[in-house]
Amino acid sequence: MLNQEWITKTEQFLRSRFDAASYLNLHPDAKAYRIEHTYRVANIGRQIALQEGFDETELTIACLLHDISYCEDFGEDGWQEHGRRSAVIARPFLKELGMTEDRINDICYGIAIHVDDKADFEGERTAFALSVGDADNIDRFDAYRIHETLCKDSFLEMEFEEKLEYASKRLTRLQELKNMERRGIGGRWSTRRSLRRRRPAARGLRTGRRRPHPGIAPGARAGTARPRRSSPHRPAAPCSGPPPAGCRPRRRRTSPSPSGAFSTRCI
Repeated sequence: MLNQEWITKTEQFLRSRFDAASYLNLHPDAKAYRIEHTYRVANIGRQIALQEGFDETELTIACLLHDISYCEDFGEDGWQEHGRRSAVIARPFLKELGMTEDRINDICYGIAIHVDDKADFEGERTAFALSVGDADNIDRFDAYRIHETLCKDSFLEMEFEEKLEYASKRLTRLQELKNMERRGIGGRWSTRRSLRRRRPAARGLRTGRRRPHPGIAPGARAGTARPRRSSPHRPAAPCSGPPPAGCRPRRRRTSPSPSGAFSTRCI
């Protein structure tokens, strides 16, 4: 059961820190991104908790606070310390909430190691602690993050040869991530599935080929739709009544509602 009182206090604490940050106030786009990223990671963390039997309130709070040190001005290279700095900022707040010391340590250790797997205090690499970094990494493969990365790297302004080189480097990196041993429990049901969405597009760019539109048959005139084929997972007509055998329900994603509370929506 989600402790909404603790979640609300954590959101207020996070926003008060971000609202008082001079750098974020001078860069509203960076502030908006950091808040949106934080909420996405928090919702992912909550889903991991529900799937794996963790305390959903604790993991949601850990994810809400994982980047809170962006309220500080840590310079060009200081971002590598932002996990450890976030743990420092989060600890006294968690004590004010009334959490026990062992749960505070687990949460803070997960926050501290989510960047580079290093902490500046003793802790245990529990599945819960590792899931903070898993939730953060899952967001890296989301459509939002793909779009933001391409915009940040000015992909559309590159020459074609530069785009090919960029895609080749990204493919190499994605393959490295795919082959990595998943750190926490959450990673086993996330990253490989997300990578499958990214590699085909990058391969098509590297070879100079466009992927055909899924609704147009090869060689067909524009506007001539190819009939959709039935399959056990994609029925030709909308299902009515109980779903047939083999039909999978659509996955769901969580997102903050306009009021700030956590809710769910279909994707």
